[in-house]
Amino acid sequence: MITNNNRKKGRYLLLAHCLLNDLTNVYEITDEAYREINRLIITLRKNNYRIVQLPCPEFLLLGKPRFPMTKEEYKRREITDIIHRLVADTKHLVVKLNNAGYSLVAIIGIKGSPSCGITETHIYNLKSREKGMGIFMELLFYSISKTTPGVLMLEFDYKNPVESVNIILEKLL
Repeated sequence: MITNNNRKKGRYLLLAHCLLNDLTNVYEITDEAYREINRLIITLRKNNYRIVQLPCPEFLLLGKPRFPMTKEEYKRREITDIIHRLVADTKHLVVKLNNAGYSLVAIIGIKGSPSCGITETHIYNLKSREKGMGIFMELLFYSISKTTPGVLMLEFDYKNPVESVNIILEKLL
């Protein structure tokens, strides 16, 4: 059982917004993805990880419902203004947590997301994922890596939830 005493200081993660709030997703998530996200969160908490939910730039820009867009389309919609503000706020939060004795271990993004992709995203078209980071993760990683080197960049894949959760847990446990 996790008590307050063994949770006072320790490790924390930054999670893409939609992993904790599926109401902001462009698409409805599958039952399998929902179960796997729950398994991920429960396992992380049982292993004394603290979880910080990142904001969702796409939702803040366009709300819901919204149509899927590529990284380049979001750039043309001036999402970068929102993202710069969110990155500054998140970096400030990370610095405060680190100064308080907590240690940022990883950022968990969303594979294929134009904002939160880590290894692949939809840069120019929606039909195929391309190598590269989403806009938010790209700027966030660049900003945070200056003050907090060694942070793992991991990602959940809605198209392959079981395997992606297994990979995340393998890296963190």
